[in-house]
Amino acid sequence: MRVRYLEQPDNNQLSFAPLICMHCVDAPCLKACPSKAIRREKDGRVFIDESRCDLEKECVEACPYGAISINVEKEVAEKCDFCQHRTEVGLDPACVSNCPTDALVFGDLDDPGSRISKLADKKKAKAWKADEGTNPSVLYVSHETWMETKANTGVQLDPKDEDVTYEQNNLKK
Repeated sequence: MRVRYLEQPDNNQLSFAPLICMHCVDAPCLKACPSKAIRREKDGRVFIDESRCDLEKECVEACPYGAISINVEKEVAEKCDFCQHRTEVGLDPACVSNCPTDALVFGDLDDPGSRISKLADKKKAKAWKADEGTNPSVLYVSHETWMETKANTGVQLDPKDEDVTYEQNNLKK
């Protein structure tokens, strides 16, 4: 998970946007992968089979969320799988279990009685970049459209982090 620190327009406050794989129903990465290393699991997750990855990087380019990265040591594409090794034994993903503010919730959005469904309805949760037509399975509370365009260039508190773009005074470094 990458957390972007976003400066609000015309405001000196920061907003935080945790970005992970959206496990899209209409996943462009799945369609773009020439080696068929990306598949949908029975529970709806989008999963990368590292043993089949040919490192063509079409999936990276196809993802409108920037959720897929290249692990140069293993020479494979990788992304969030909601900690499948944990959830398949009844645990929450690590990010949910370790979130100090309880801002992250994991569950079945298709179950109207689930905690996450009730919370999403109550808080009017929305999909990130809904206009992309990917039908993401991850929802956000209190996000605004400006955040979606700023997320890939958001201010990162540590400019040494090579996974992000550091932006200061609107000049990309």
